[in-house]
Amino acid sequence: MVHGPSMLPTFDLTNEIVLLDRISTQHGNAGPNDVVILQSPEIPKTFLTKGNIGVEDDGVTYLVDPRNSDVAETLAI
Repeated sequence: MVHGPSMLPTFDLTNEIVLLDRISTQHGNAGPNDVVILQSPEIPKTFLTKGNIGVEDDGVTYLVDPRNSDVAETLAI
């Protein structure tokens, strides 16, 4: 179930059910505007829902350890 405002307007705020396709991403088919479900690195029993806005040749910058430092790394997609 998806809940919370981070995925508006793609999903509603109140526990919307989402069907998953695990095969597409095994073949590298996740693209722009796709919704990606991933396992939380902090709470392994929890899954996160994120919208994919990156395209090939974009860079993604992220905080390496957001709780303990402002060190960031950038990856090319």
